[in-house]
Amino acid sequence: MLIRILEITVPVFGIIALAYFYGRRRPTDLRDANRLNIVIFTPALIFHALTERSSGGEHFLMAAVGAAVIVLGSGMLAWIWVRATRRDPAIYVGPAMFNNCGNLGLPLAILAFGEDALPLAVVLLVTENLLPALCHQIRSASLRSAGAASMAADSIAAPNAMRFRKSARL
Repeated sequence: MLIRILEITVPVFGIIALAYFYGRRRPTDLRDANRLNIVIFTPALIFHALTERSSGGEHFLMAAVGAAVIVLGSGMLAWIWVRATRRDPAIYVGPAMFNNCGNLGLPLAILAFGEDALPLAVVLLVTENLLPALCHQIRSASLRSAGAASMAADSIAAPNAMRFRKSARL
């Protein structure tokens, strides 16, 4: 069992250590490599994994729902722990919810479960990357609707306030 775990994790952490020591010896600007990764390689990997290696959309939907439940459940548990221990939620809740399922998680999933695990690992990656954007959109929409409601209340209250100010001056 321990040998199997080491067979899976040693290559990944070996590459990380190699890159660390190379970066210490020869500092490089990785902005272009990061841009290529985000704009070209990650979408290509997602497209390839979900089209060429897929067995069906029903499994992907269940995996996405399961990933969302795990992420949101972890966030709720972290929120409860943060409140109970009086710590700063900005520091603890995000990392408890979102793990590194991309650069570290995909190779580990392939090494641990084989090539057949790649599509489900990609679904986890996509779900974890879309959840913050979705939560932000929901929050923005609720703030906009609350802002619209307060603007409507202000438009009703504003003329009365103006009348009050005029009568106060007289």
